[in-house]
Amino acid sequence: MDKIIKDNVGLIFAQLKRLNVLHDPEAQSIGYEALWNAAITYDESKGYKFSTYATCCIYNALGSYIRTLKRKRQLEVVSYNSIAYQEDGTKHEYLELLSTNVVDTEQELLQKELYCNLNRAIQISYDKLTNPKHKAIIKAWRDAEYNISNKEIAAAVGVSQPYVNHIINTFKNSVKKRMRRYFNE
Repeated sequence: MDKIIKDNVGLIFAQLKRLNVLHDPEAQSIGYEALWNAAITYDESKGYKFSTYATCCIYNALGSYIRTLKRKRQLEVVSYNSIAYQEDGTKHEYLELLSTNVVDTEQELLQKELYCNLNRAIQISYDKLTNPKHKAIIKAWRDAEYNISNKEIAAAVGVSQPYVNHIINTFKNSVKKRMRRYFNE
């Protein structure tokens, strides 16, 4: 087993270089651990070369480490209960994260990050609306916590129901596009 690891140490450094974490000691440690796990779990009967299997294991482990680092960096700049004021003076409070010493599970961090990004995407999409009727429609929808019929919104704003449906769907698509950008960063 030691010979396999010694012969394939170059795979670790190739992946470290590929992912731009060559000088990160934690990443190097994760690379060695991934190589060790690959040596233990390798099954010759599957028909793959060990180096191919080990490269995938190392790449996946380092990728997971880098994603965790990225999430930590993003979460550190978010504040708790940020307040945004609209042009008309209305106050919106957004529950966001505060970087603390409490260790959350990866799943909890993902959920909190998703929640923060969703609130941010909704706010940015709302701020980009220029038509006052569009803003009124989306404001009514948001104020009712997205739990109001298009017919009720149409009656309140004084437009047709299909128009409300079109504006809400366009707004949802705008939020979806912004969310995709957050995931691709």
